[in-house]
Amino acid sequence: MKKQDRAIRTRERLLESAGEEFDKNGYLATRLADISARAGVTRGSLYFHFDSKADIAEALVIDKLETWIQYIPKRREEGFYGIELLMIFAHDLVVGFRDDTCSRAAMRIIKNSSHVEKEIPSPFPIWLCEVSSLLEEAKGLGQLRESVDVDKVSWVIVAGIFGIQEIGDQFEQRQHICEYLDSMWVYLLPGLGVDDPLKCISNVIAAT
Repeated sequence: MKKQDRAIRTRERLLESAGEEFDKNGYLATRLADISARAGVTRGSLYFHFDSKADIAEALVIDKLETWIQYIPKRREEGFYGIELLMIFAHDLVVGFRDDTCSRAAMRIIKNSSHVEKEIPSPFPIWLCEVSSLLEEAKGLGQLRESVDVDKVSWVIVAGIFGIQEIGDQFEQRQHICEYLDSMWVYLLPGLGVDDPLKCISNVIAAT
């Protein structure tokens, strides 16, 4: 294996191990020794890639943010748009939170960014913009009624997605968050002018 490839794999392993430690113990309680031990690398190797725990936390959030940003373009390439694409985007986010340790760790770091000695980027402005754009697209396609206030609804949807994640994490270990997301759409979509939300949910299930 080339030296550069080894370095890339080591960095990825360190971020994955950091995600597991941050998800399990939180940022403050996680030690660099825990991360290096879980990754199976020396402290010297860890310091080759990262100067501090804050550097690791920042890198983890940035890596996940880049992945999250790719959700909508990737799904759009598959032929989805408007309301359906919005619902698939929300589904991918909650499933990622349920199943991916690093996604959960990144969100935990974001929520506790005041404890991190770095400027941790927030995904929420990006997601609000993405949701708003998809709602405008849906309105242009005649999927929503013209009176829908896109900016206000964007806030409601993004808050709903992450409220479901947070409450699901606190009470049920994330086991039923997809079902609660479906319930959100059942009650929200008719108010936006979507006549058959159950059909939309079935289409999303088929697509995912």
